[in-house]
Amino acid sequence: MSAFVEVVLDTTAPNIECSVPQEVIYGDNTYIEVTSDEPLSINHEIILTGGLGNSKQLTFNLDGNKLSGLLDISGLSGGMASLTINVYDDVMNKSETLIKNFIINTTLAIANSEVIKITNINMTTTSSNIKIDTLGSNINTKLFGSNIEIETLGSNIEIETLGSNIEIDIESEVN
Repeated sequence: MSAFVEVVLDTTAPNIECSVPQEVIYGDNTYIEVTSDEPLSINHEIILTGGLGNSKQLTFNLDGNKLSGLLDISGLSGGMASLTINVYDDVMNKSETLIKNFIINTTLAIANSEVIKITNINMTTTSSNIKIDTLGSNINTKLFGSNIEIETLGSNIEIETLGSNIEIDIESEVN
C-alpha cells in the first residue's frame, strides 16, 4: 500500500484595498480600513508621508482580513501626502505596495510666530509673538503675549489679554 501526502503551499500575495478621503483636515480623527481577500498577519507596514517628506509608521488593529486604525497626521506638514501600505497574509506572503495620495489641510495649524489661517478657534496661548489674520471667523481667545496683531474682516472677536501691545484692524462691526 502506498501512502501519498498532498502538500499545498500558499504562495499568492494578498490583494488589498484601502479607501482614503481626498482631503484630511488637520486635527480631525480619520479612521481608515485596509481590506484583503484573505486572512492577514499582524505584520504590516503602513507609512504616512507628509508634503515635505517627513513620515511616520502607523500601527493598525487586525481583525481577520481587515486592518483598521487612525490616520494620525499630527506632526506632518500640510499639502500633498501619501499612505504607503504593505501587508502580509497569515503565511507571510507580502502584498503589492498600495499607495494612496491625499491632501493634509492645515488650515487650523497653530504655531508660535506664524500667520494662522482659521475659520473657528478657541485659543489660550502664552506665545510672545502672535499674528492672527481672519476672514469671516469667530474668535474667542485669551492672549498672554507681549506682541499681538489681529487683522479681521467680518469677524466676531472676544479678547482677554495680559499683553502689553495689541494692534487690531477691523473692517466690520465687533460684537
